[in-house]
Amino acid sequence: MSDLKTVLIIICAVGITWGGAAAVVPLAGEPAWESEDEDYATGGMLWDLDGDGYLDLIVGNGNDMDMEKDAVFYNRRGELERSAGWRSADLGYDGHLDMGDVDADGDLDVVITGFLTPHLEQLYRNDGGRLTSYPVWMNGDADDSFSCALGDVDGDGDLELATISGYFDPAPVRLYMNDGGVWEKYASWYTPKAYNANDVGWCDVDDDGDLDLAIAGHGEPCYLFNNERGVLRKTPSWRTDLVTEFNQLTFGDVNGDGWRDMVVSDNSGGRVLLYMNKAGVLASAYEWSAPLRYASCVKLADVDGDGDVDLAAGGWWAPIQVYENVNGAFGASPAWSYYPRSGALVCEQAVWGDVDNDGLRFVAAERYDGDGTRKLWYLEHRPLHAFTYARVEGKTLAPTEFCFHPEEGWVSFARAPRPGRGNVEFGYVYSADLDLAVTNWDEGTGSYLFLNQRGGVVAISGFGVFPAAVGLVVNWKVTAGGSRLSGFNLYRRRVDVGGYRPLLVKVNEGLITSKTSSFSYDDDGVVGGAAYDYWLEAALTGGGTETFGPKRGWVRKTLFALGQNYPNPARTSTTIPFSLEIGADVSLALYDLAGRRVGTLFRGFARAGTHEVRADVSSLPPGVYVYRLEAAADGAAKKMVVTR
Repeated sequence: MSDLKTVLIIICAVGITWGGAAAVVPLAGEPAWESEDEDYATGGMLWDLDGDGYLDLIVGNGNDMDMEKDAVFYNRRGELERSAGWRSADLGYDGHLDMGDVDADGDLDVVITGFLTPHLEQLYRNDGGRLTSYPVWMNGDADDSFSCALGDVDGDGDLELATISGYFDPAPVRLYMNDGGVWEKYASWYTPKAYNANDVGWCDVDDDGDLDLAIAGHGEPCYLFNNERGVLRKTPSWRTDLVTEFNQLTFGDVNGDGWRDMVVSDNSGGRVLLYMNKAGVLASAYEWSAPLRYASCVKLADVDGDGDVDLAAGGWWAPIQVYENVNGAFGASPAWSYYPRSGALVCEQAVWGDVDNDGLRFVAAERYDGDGTRKLWYLEHRPLHAFTYARVEGKTLAPTEFCFHPEEGWVSFARAPRPGRGNVEFGYVYSADLDLAVTNWDEGTGSYLFLNQRGGVVAISGFGVFPAAVGLVVNWKVTAGGSRLSGFNLYRRRVDVGGYRPLLVKVNEGLITSKTSSFSYDDDGVVGGAAYDYWLEAALTGGGTETFGPKRGWVRKTLFALGQNYPNPARTSTTIPFSLEIGADVSLALYDLAGRRVGTLFRGFARAGTHEVRADVSSLPPGVYVYRLEAAADGAAKKMVVTR
């Protein structure tokens, strides 16, 4: 297996490991949240739809019991709404769902399958952080689809939709190709054979740089359709020996050998099964199993923060359980389990995500080597809490040039980067403190959320963002763990229309420290009239980080914004940027630290917009200087350093 990764720079370390070699699954014993809407909840995912920095819960409702509206439970500063804040205007017997930036506009859209008549898959577009009330696309193939999966099958940087049939009537596996952000109405790719299948998923099983397609059969085997350089085979390249009523599948590297293994639920057999990946080929016989009544949902993720993937598995009228991964293997018994006394729990989907934002980790630059052919990369951590950027050779890619999957953690480019060491770079946010949501379609009960209780070392209070004379000031106080604290990093994101489009920016250069328990940071690199979210990252002595936020602040509406000169320090010349909300007469002057004017850099009328003034400092003695911009009785100043 080729290792294309060369450099991994993460502004954090994985958090505390519990219990030595074997970490305790730190989920609470009782749910912290239960929805009040009592839907036949089926599909579920967590993502920050509205761009406020917190994960919302998106749910597909109906199953084969009732025609219902789909739902979004918005996250209000770490707590999910108990009654959905968004409901689709249409009704359906809806099953599972998936999310991705289908139209390449910088936010994630939602596709939900239609299980019974009218059998239609529905795409809800994300418009400014809120899903459209009605679908913007529906397919024309009337299959009773129970599950769907988004993937870039042809390697052109956009997302195709794969669907399968469900319990009742077999149908071909279908692919709806993406052309300019729009799916075709009728699938142009489909298998010649009809299958009964309950789940479908994409994974680069053979690590050749493209996504293969797996389906979990209902009264049939599980199958894998191999992708050969962007062309998906129409006949299976692999199948399980077992023929049963599989319900769901999930992929992840269980034993840490670099190859992604497959876990499936055997609904009729009442068990969960693990199929190991042997150097790019899945074993046809399972190598681990555990009993679970009417096993339904399975999902892999690192819940205990020890660097390997643990397994959440649930059943119908059965517990939701977590099998801990210890030294690359699952135990025979679950390490954590929950089942209500009422018995009213029909697990349909297990969803991992940091709902209360207490374990976020910021990846500044995860780098890989381009080789001229590879377009697909798997990130080191999943699921993603936010995706901040993809770069090739220092150029930030536009949403039209790549796509990614929030749960599976892969990124697919439209064009293969040229050969180069570390020339492919990603920034994203993940969590070392994953909570567990479970969709539940037992009548009369809601879906559940179980919080991760790993806890932290540092505690803060008074974290707030306030307008200043120029920009914003961020204040906070350390109330516990100060002896373990090296300092803080501060991140900000300009509030925008959701999704991954607004970039996270590290504000400070060196760690922010204080001789007292009180901290303050003046941020003058913001734009007047805009709103910003801030996160604090506590850097611990000996390694590790803890994160707090976001907290939002609003900048006063000002006539202009003054930027930092570059380069700084300057040797012979430097550039000073500024922007104006409206055209105005401005003056930009340079002073020494004694307040003496040493030069006028610009004086006159400047139009609204962004400007740059190039300053010759070759004749100035080395030292610290202040440049000041004045306009309409308002002013702002910044320091520059001149060196030789």
